Amino acid sequence: MTDMFEDELIVPKMFDDIDLFKADLVIPCKDLKDPSDIYEIMKKINARDYAYTVSYNTGAIVNPVVKIGMSSPRKDRKNNVMGERLVRQIAHLEGWNSKTFSANGSDLAMNLRVAIDQGIVPKKSINRNNIIICIWNLAFRMCTSEATTYEQTSWIEGELCRLHKKHFEQLPPLNIVDPSEAENFKKGRIPSEIVRPVTGLFTFE
Repeated sequence: MTDMFEDELIVPKMFDDIDLFKADLVIPCKDLKDPSDIYEIMKKINARDYAYTVSYNTGAIVNPVVKIGMSSPRKDRKNNVMGERLVRQIAHLEGWNSKTFSANGSDLAMNLRVAIDQGIVPKKSINRNNIIICIWNLAFRMCTSEATTYEQTSWIEGELCRLHKKHFEQLPPLNIVDPSEAENFKKGRIPSEIVRPVTGLFTFE
């Protein structure tokens, strides 16, 4: 029995099409004029709920992922605003003309500086030209289970972390907590085709 087959048995899948190396959308921050450009980009693909990676452009064939995360349930869906968490985080990078940003989200740039100082990631300017964002959009997917949008998005985040550990034998350096070890990811959900015919026994919110 291979490790991959063992993984399939241990981790029930909500989605069958999550690939760490094939995102739905790739956003090089060097192509943006302002962090707020993210709002319009995410609105075009209806990305209220999403998982994302932040990669550090080192010029390698595969750019190293420094962080895996997910949308903010409260802010990324409020008043039809999409991409709020990403905008707050990348706004703290160097190289933008605009200097107006929220104090929230500074952890990405701050922790990236710490990782560079510790030699965890290559020394390179914390500049928006060196950062690439990849998006896995929940709106593009059909979940195989009965689950809330939060559970589905957090599952995709966990799956991306699981795949990163599988390929690179470690989490991205800025992921202190491992989403693939979360209860929601590990237990999965009962397949919807099994649940739906049985009325009165299961309640989902």
